[in-house]
Amino acid sequence: MSKAEKALAASESQGFPRAYRITRKADYDAVFRGGRKRVSPYLVCYLLQKPEGNSRLGLAVSRKVGPAVIRNRVKRCLRECFRRLRPGLTVPLDIVVVARPACAGLSNAALTRDFEKLLRPWREAPQGESEADKRG
Repeated sequence: MSKAEKALAASESQGFPRAYRITRKADYDAVFRGGRKRVSPYLVCYLLQKPEGNSRLGLAVSRKVGPAVIRNRVKRCLRECFRRLRPGLTVPLDIVVVARPACAGLSNAALTRDFEKLLRPWREAPQGESEADKRG
């Protein structure tokens, strides 16, 4: 396999394909109406459990968060975090994340921690983490 083919295969496995995105307004509305709501000072996360299929992510980052550069950084960070966490989710979920204006000042690491904390009840315990650690 050539370097170009290896790079293409690696980029496909690390990507964010359409099957993992919420794209239709009806899907967003269903999550907002029927999903569970988890709140932090920086993010509001709506989660709707699905009977089968892929876990999907939808993002709502308004202009109140900041200029386009900041909004795009927040979206990139949340997509990357979801991409890494998706295999560890215990059930298929549709997740819509609404970014609050306070998240603009967070570092990528802090934003990732906050998102991971909101998803904790639906994640498998990583190696070395007990049930008591997950709750706290």
